[in-house]
Amino acid sequence: MNIPFINNLKLRNRIILGLTLPLLLMSAVSVFVYDSITKQAETTEWVTHTHQAIADSREILTLLIDMETGERGFLITGNEEFLAPFYRAQKNWSEKVGNLKQHVQDNPVQVKRLDEIDRLQTQWLEQAANVAISARRVADTSQKKADVIALIERQTGKIIIDQIRSIQQQFIDAEQALMTSRQLEATQAQAFTLKAITFGTLLTIIIATFIGYLLASGIIKNLKVLITGTKKIAAGDLNTKIMVSSKDELFTLASAFNKMAASLKDSIEEVEASAQVKADFLANMSHEIRTPMNAIVGMSYLALQTNLNPKQADYVNKIHSSANALLGIINDILDLSKIEAGKLEIETEPFFLDETLKLLVQTISHKSEEKGLELLIDLDPELPLELVGDSL
Repeated sequence: MNIPFINNLKLRNRIILGLTLPLLLMSAVSVFVYDSITKQAETTEWVTHTHQAIADSREILTLLIDMETGERGFLITGNEEFLAPFYRAQKNWSEKVGNLKQHVQDNPVQVKRLDEIDRLQTQWLEQAANVAISARRVADTSQKKADVIALIERQTGKIIIDQIRSIQQQFIDAEQALMTSRQLEATQAQAFTLKAITFGTLLTIIIATFIGYLLASGIIKNLKVLITGTKKIAAGDLNTKIMVSSKDELFTLASAFNKMAASLKDSIEEVEASAQVKADFLANMSHEIRTPMNAIVGMSYLALQTNLNPKQADYVNKIHSSANALLGIINDILDLSKIEAGKLEIETEPFFLDETLKLLVQTISHKSEEKGLELLIDLDPELPLELVGDSL
């Protein structure tokens, strides 16, 4: 897959990118999980908060029951000791209601219910409880006791108490509904967090694997191109151009190989041009020398055809042989230039081996004589004298 942005990154930056992206994804997943856990903790705190509100509400109801029980005990017996829980509950009432209102201050509806309960409790005290208690304290005759009973039978206090119980139950029902809702939210948040962790982890693994594959495949592909190109250059194919698809260090290396191949090609062409100049020079010089040498060979041959004394004939014969040998050397120089130019042709002609060797002896004998040496050639009788090939 060819992505220009990634291909143009340096190798070091690619490695950093391959490490950074998975870390960023894991960090994002961690932040999300942290946020979910925080919300779960908040939900748990709200559930605890609701439990506490319900418990405090029931404690207020307990205070109300204590007051009602103490009142009834006193009304029945006239014993002041029964009023102890009444006064104790009345003393704690304002504090408990105030604390509960502070606890649920975020819920105006619940605060309103508590205000109504507090108002009704005050109304109960003023219109029922305190009136009945005062009447019972002075009920020392049957007629006055009958008046107390009449007050009770009006059910003024019972009606108010029933209203308080109803509102208190509404308060508890509302808190329980909130608690159920918050517990459901906590359960859903927990399930969602688990799914998010699983999905986020899998997504991170998939993306990290994909990015790793993408980065590695690009590097491996360019390395293969580099290896193939360098092998061709090493084999002598200097026209090879290594083309990589990235702009990283591998691109720089490929460019260096391309420049090296071009430089080698130019150097080889210069060497070949220089060798060609040398070959042309040798060919031209050899041709220039062959013209006078042919004249020497020809003239010495004509001189041998005249009447010469033995000594003169020997001198002229040596001149003729040496000229032929020198002509052969010139031909060898021409052959050398042909070899360098790749145009050498080996002659295939019949020749006599003894004559070729005799010519060789005549060419170099004067050098051996100057050093006091005698040059002899011994041929095997079974060796054929007539051969086919290049005598030079």
